[in-house]
Amino acid sequence: MIYDFKSWWSRFYKKTCLSNESYGKRVPRSQKKSFAIASFHQITISSPSEIVSRELINGLLTDTFRLRNTEKNLAFPTIQAYPEKLAISQKKMTDITNTLRFIPDAYNAFWQEIATWPTVEQERDND
Repeated sequence: MIYDFKSWWSRFYKKTCLSNESYGKRVPRSQKKSFAIASFHQITISSPSEIVSRELINGLLTDTFRLRNTEKNLAFPTIQAYPEKLAISQKKMTDITNTLRFIPDAYNAFWQEIATWPTVEQERDND
């Protein structure tokens, strides 16, 4: 079952956020720092709603970001993203069925069920 994460996350998390150190009217716009995950090499969770990031591993300069909108309890999504099973391409389905013999018994029932899903014959155009 695939849940609808797209409509869920915006109730609890911010789309963009500024660091706590550069937030406010007293900080010039040129010194404001937005959260860009690719620019940090170390990210640590300091509380359920805040992270501490460093541009270098164990670096001295840190930025703290508040990612959550509110402190209310996090409720995971319950609405399904798709009402039915999604069709899998024929090539992927062939690969899945060929690898079933290598899957451990503990996970075999899950993959056997996936192998019964509908398939799609056409390939996407790579333009």
